[in-house]
Amino acid sequence: MSDVDDVKQKVDMVELVGEYVKLTRAGSNYKGLCPFHQEKTPSFMVSPELQIYKCFGCQRSGDHFTFLQEMEGLDFYEALQVLAERAGVELKKRSSAQESGKREILELNDLAARVYHYVLIKQSKGEPFLDYLIHKRGVLHETIEAFQLGAAPGETLLADYLQKKGIELEKAFDAGLLVKFGGRYRDRFSGRVIFPITNARGMVIALAGRLLPGVESRMAKYVNSPETPVYKKSQSLYGFGVTREDIRKSKAAIVVEGELDLLSVWQAGYKNSVAIKGSSVTSGQLGLLSRFADRLILALDADEAGGRATVKALVEAQELGVDILVADLSPHKDPDELARKNPVLFRKRLSQAKEGWEHVIDGIIKKHGVKNGAAKARISRELVPILGSIPDSIVQAHYIDFAARRLEVARHVVTAEVEKRAAPAGPKDDKEEKKSPVSRRERLEQELLAVCLHADPEALLEDSIAALIQTRAYRRIVKEFRNYEGKGISGFRDVLPPELKEAFSEIALLDRQSSELADILREIKILNLKEKLSLVAEKIRSLEDKGDKKALKGAEKEFSVLSEALTEAQEDV
Repeated sequence: MSDVDDVKQKVDMVELVGEYVKLTRAGSNYKGLCPFHQEKTPSFMVSPELQIYKCFGCQRSGDHFTFLQEMEGLDFYEALQVLAERAGVELKKRSSAQESGKREILELNDLAARVYHYVLIKQSKGEPFLDYLIHKRGVLHETIEAFQLGAAPGETLLADYLQKKGIELEKAFDAGLLVKFGGRYRDRFSGRVIFPITNARGMVIALAGRLLPGVESRMAKYVNSPETPVYKKSQSLYGFGVTREDIRKSKAAIVVEGELDLLSVWQAGYKNSVAIKGSSVTSGQLGLLSRFADRLILALDADEAGGRATVKALVEAQELGVDILVADLSPHKDPDELARKNPVLFRKRLSQAKEGWEHVIDGIIKKHGVKNGAAKARISRELVPILGSIPDSIVQAHYIDFAARRLEVARHVVTAEVEKRAAPAGPKDDKEEKKSPVSRRERLEQELLAVCLHADPEALLEDSIAALIQTRAYRRIVKEFRNYEGKGISGFRDVLPPELKEAFSEIALLDRQSSELADILREIKILNLKEKLSLVAEKIRSLEDKGDKKALKGAEKEFSVLSEALTEAQEDV
């Protein structure tokens, strides 16, 4: 048995999913609200027998590993490791060179973070850094411990330590912890306060450093680890490893722009906070947060860059189905300043956060005023492209109306400007084509198969039932089942050809009860009669054109019999 199969057997899918989603019994399956998109009616199904899940709303589906990859932002091997540890399975297969490289980087990052933290709190070299954090930035001891902050005094402190431990400095260089200068290895984060960046599982994937005031001013104030196989800036959030559970419990997250912003906000009582890496919120960061939170409150710096980041985040978030509010921090420059100087006001500003697009529109109008035509022209040049960037046409129409009222102009005037400046639609990407809608017959056949599989699998061995299935993929599934000699639908799925497994999984996850069988059979019968009537009617028209009276009489009689049968079937409720 492979490692993957061993783990699958020992980890129950319902228990795993149940840690993230509230599940309720639905026949032989379980259902709940999808964790991957917003919905009010549960369409997310989990099969305890097949050990798979599928959302009938957003169409995401998979097994233990894909679920954990989606929820925690892991790759396959990382998900396998997490589940193997959970199941008590010792992985037999040796990891690839790529996985070994990732593990080495994680171990070196963790070691560096521990060294720097020890220096900060235990050594005299770290005193200036500790003094800066506590007395200049108001960081508490408990915060320093929770986020494992550190200090990097000197140019070669880490390099010297690693060398004494017999660790190849080239590997630390590859991990982004050291740089080469003048033929020697030196610490990348020299002279800086250290902020370890962790993933959702608390593993140190990178470091960030803030230059201690008074150190060589020609150096960059902020330095981050370069991107590595374990660290992608656009998919990472500072503090997430510490605050993830608070975000999950509250179903909301406060998003700030920098490490010190986050620490101040966290100390102000907002434990469900994270800081973005980079100057704007990315789709990767929003995607990660959307798995844990339904609502995000942006508390970004009150400058032009913060404004651009807000607009970009709103566009990205709408496509992910995440609600975004924006807190107005002005006249304070950032959350760090406001949360430290006036935590009561900071709390008030968060409670008064506006819907994202409303905040953007009001901000532009407030900047220019609406006192005359020139001011409105400046507003138009800035606002119209933003209104045009709103991806959902209904949401766009709402905010066009909102902007028109604020500007005191007719709604159709704003609409015309947005349409005039809208870019022409390009050709659609085939990958973005929506799945063709399922026909009524196909849906009924799915439901019939679902009822039979869960309530009475042997019914599929009856010719009368098998004859009702016309969809090609479903006919193949029935044929495979009639030849299947094993037991249980789980084993049956395993022997199906790959191209049929997805269709079978979708059927097996449908929430259908045995009591529905009679209604489903009646609907299929009615559908069959209607299709036959349509064919006979076409035949009658053809015979009328040909003038074949004898054959026409027979067709009309057949039509009459089918009509009576259809009437009886429709009345038999």
